[in-house]
Amino acid sequence: VAADNLWYPVEGDNTLRVAPDVYVVFGRPKGDRGSYQQWNEGGIPLTVVFEIYSPGNDWREMANKKDFYDEHGVEEYYVY
Repeated sequence: VAADNLWYPVEGDNTLRVAPDVYVVFGRPKGDRGSYQQWNEGGIPLTVVFEIYSPGNDWREMANKKDFYDEHGVEEYYVY
């Protein structure tokens, strides 16, 4: 379980990244990480993502995030 880390799902493309508010990854050891680089984590994507909808967000941004998560293998996505 982690919060506010950048997630890089594709090695070598630092433009593909997002910082979920909270995420869970099953199958990885506990430990401090400055970011989640999927290629260094056995190729395992984030399992569950929680985003907090705030006044600074709009639905278009949240929809784009959901599409990104879907495209890169996140199993569950929740917006609060």
